[in-house]
Amino acid sequence: MTTFAFHRPATAQAHRAPGWRQRAVQALLLVAGVSASVWVGAASRTYTSTADFNEGVSVGISTVDGKLSLSITGSTFPVLWVANAGEDSLSKFDTRLNKEVARYRTWFGPSGQAGYVNHLGSAYSGAAPSRTAVDVDGNAYVLNRHFDGRSATLVKILSNSFIDRNGNGVADTSADANADGLIQSGEMKPMADTNGNGIIDASEIQDERVAWAVRVPDGGPGFPIKSGQLGRSLCIAPNGELWVGLYYEQTYYRVRASDGKTLQGPINVGTTPYGCLIDAAGKLWSADLGSSMARLDTNTGVASPPVPTFDANYGIAIDNNYVYLGSYANNTYVRINKATSVVDKPAAVKFYTLGLSVDGTGAIVTGGPGGGDGVTRFNAATGAVICSNVGQGLSDARG
Repeated sequence: MTTFAFHRPATAQAHRAPGWRQRAVQALLLVAGVSASVWVGAASRTYTSTADFNEGVSVGISTVDGKLSLSITGSTFPVLWVANAGEDSLSKFDTRLNKEVARYRTWFGPSGQAGYVNHLGSAYSGAAPSRTAVDVDGNAYVLNRHFDGRSATLVKILSNSFIDRNGNGVADTSADANADGLIQSGEMKPMADTNGNGIIDASEIQDERVAWAVRVPDGGPGFPIKSGQLGRSLCIAPNGELWVGLYYEQTYYRVRASDGKTLQGPINVGTTPYGCLIDAAGKLWSADLGSSMARLDTNTGVASPPVPTFDANYGIAIDNNYVYLGSYANNTYVRINKATSVVDKPAAVKFYTLGLSVDGTGAIVTGGPGGGDGVTRFNAATGAVICSNVGQGLSDARG
């Protein structure tokens, strides 16, 4: 998701006001070239010159002679969130420092904690987190698939703010204590199933950047618990709401981001959700492992018939005009026109693709299984290869 923000140096007060970035950028964009008054808690600050703006780090905007301009190419938060399926954890990786700066448990652990099940290195047993999404404030969401027959579990991790559960005024959270760029088990907060009920209760969360962990659906009125359905799709709508796809049930649920409450569902889409993205108009596009793509209007909650893709799908990416699916049938990628649903396969070079994305220039970037297919960048309009490192012994690139 493209974001525009002006980042003021972090303070203790800023950590307790997670919405300050949005309020700041809204003010800045509205009065670009004049001045901006930014509130942080009870204090205020007016930015009027390039020197003022240079006190922080601009993301997605630039300043010339005290005037703000949107960057031609949008920016994203410089944080990579990696789901560690075989460890039931989520890594926070700073791409500027090239270091892992935190790691959060999405299920019970480490060994010795009540409820812990050892499946280290196996991505297809236990809770096995996989799907991730990031909101406009940089907060991360990760979905446990649960190959153990339990309900899909959705976890929210706060990027900068925290929940002061013990009232000591500081964030008790995972951190790289020895500054080696890698998080060890002892640098993570433990989590135990203290009451033995097999679900994560709020009282069992020890890391104060973990806001909540809920089952989807949550078992509230009209939303009975679904077990053994595999949570395999997660994306965020323009209004900030989350959409979770259950694989075997072939359905989506709408979830409130503030507390994880299930708001709507099940909505049957006719295919097995395997990954999703939502465009600016609020239309959800859902990949599957078969040969079709589901569509769902998140504004109305109504699903349209799936679009046949005549290919074996895997990853999914999107731009203003097209949706792209990674081809596991040696066609590199499939392109679907969002307006007409016309399907084509324009890549000039054909190979197997698992993960793919659209970069800031609009080019298509693909990655394949094993080492042979490497990473290749394609011209979105023509399908021609821009650059490639195929055959250079890389591992799987799945997302």
